[in-house]
Amino acid sequence: MLALGVPQDWIYIDWGCSGTTRRNCGGLDQALAAVWRGSVFKFDRFARNMAEANQILTDLSDREVLFGLGGSVHD
Repeated sequence: MLALGVPQDWIYIDWGCSGTTRRNCGGLDQALAAVWRGSVFKFDRFARNMAEANQILTDLSDREVLFGLGGSVHD
């Protein structure tokens, strides 16, 4: 990411984050808190189930943050 010009303080990493729960996913929580209105949040495998995905996407939508999945951006 640094080679792509992304500032180091914009890189969020989760160590020990399980594939079955959001426990120990502080990097994801920090990334979600850092987005602002009009920004596009794009990532893969951010949720562990549909309820969690709905919660995250609803929060982003409420904050007027766009969500990018693949090559598409959704509001």
